[in-house]
Amino acid sequence: MRQTDLFRIILNYMNHKRVRTVMTIIGITLGPAAIVALLGLVGGFGASITSDLSNIGVTTMYITAAPNYTMNIQTVDKIENLKGVKTVLPYYSDSGKLTQGTKNTTVTIYAIDLNEISSILPGLTIQNGSIVSPSFYSGADIGYSLAYPNTTGVRNLSINQVITISGSPSFSFGGKSISSTPSKTYSFLVKGIYKNFGQGLFINPDTSVFIPLSGGILLTNDTGKYSGILVSATNASAVTGVSSELSAEFGKNLNVITVSSILSEITSIESSISFILLAVASISLVVAFISIMTTMYTSVTERTTEIGILKALGFTPNKVILMFLYESLLIGFVGGVFGVIIGTGGSYIAAGAINHLSSSSSVSSAPTTSSTAPSFSKGGAGFKGGAGFSGGSRFSGAPSSGAFSSSSSLNLKPVISIQLILEVLLLTSILGLIAGLLPAWKASRLAPAEALRSL
Repeated sequence: MRQTDLFRIILNYMNHKRVRTVMTIIGITLGPAAIVALLGLVGGFGASITSDLSNIGVTTMYITAAPNYTMNIQTVDKIENLKGVKTVLPYYSDSGKLTQGTKNTTVTIYAIDLNEISSILPGLTIQNGSIVSPSFYSGADIGYSLAYPNTTGVRNLSINQVITISGSPSFSFGGKSISSTPSKTYSFLVKGIYKNFGQGLFINPDTSVFIPLSGGILLTNDTGKYSGILVSATNASAVTGVSSELSAEFGKNLNVITVSSILSEITSIESSISFILLAVASISLVVAFISIMTTMYTSVTERTTEIGILKALGFTPNKVILMFLYESLLIGFVGGVFGVIIGTGGSYIAAGAINHLSSSSSVSSAPTTSSTAPSFSKGGAGFKGGAGFSGGSRFSGAPSSGAFSSSSSLNLKPVISIQLILEVLLLTSILGLIAGLLPAWKASRLAPAEALRSL
């Protein structure tokens, strides 16, 4: 008998018992669907973060000071002299609230060398206007999302428009920071609008305000006490050496974070999470295995007479085994196909829901890098500082709490590769094959005479 004849017999029987066959296949789909959906989402998270970090550049290093150490121009000079260093950008930073109509956006202000920032953030270019002159400390270049908020009832910002950023002044009492009223404000003249950069993990240019480094210095009347330093290595292979030199030179006085090390950690964490989720999802595969085996045992019992007739007509035990193995293999494969389809659809639905929720609750945050809490001056518009313009704006000279800004808004897209699909289909097929082994062997052992007695 040809193999096609065997498949014809199998398909006729499965069609005759279609309800049971469909229910078995449904029971199988849960496992592969869970695997595809969960691994697809984890891969999507990893790819999203990796993409964000790649925009920043794998040669980039973020440096912040330990609580009792002050980063100043001498620190910058030492870093510039290290082997493998290409660019060193010190900056001042702090945060405030920008009100646009009914929308309040928390933004981070960076006082930095605007002519060199593109070397740290490749792809960050001006769309409208121009880069602020280093001597024009009251001018600002703003991120794309601030200029074009895409919110009903909120107007876009334009070149030569004044933006006002406010924050609540605070003071310390009993070891606690207490906010007082009224809130103070400070203003910048928009001279440039950056192109849409995309999501950032540590720094989000789209929701940031950039002013010249001279602005930070003049507003604080302090040439030291940088909030942080951005360093770019000459190439990716030089990052480890530069990081080691920084540790040797400054010890624990500086905290160094490299994009390449973060990428490595993300890959490791993604692998661990994928393994755990795979182990959890595999429980449903055990249920699928038992389901297929139960169905095949039932099939053997119901087809005892058929097996006897086939053996009487010349079917060998091997052909009987093949017939039942083909059936269990087909059930496992079809269950895997539907599982992949359902898992793929489920992962995209879940990703859409996550993106919607994250965009609705998107905020800009700033992790603490100093024991000095940021606050706004009571007199004049601007940040609080040890010294500044009398009655004017003042910008915090101490290391601020905002070393980097990030946004919780995601653009998550599941990563479901052809390899993953093939592996899942292979897994369910092998599972079906193994589940059918014992029932098939039992069917092949039936003697024709005994099988025919059930007629």
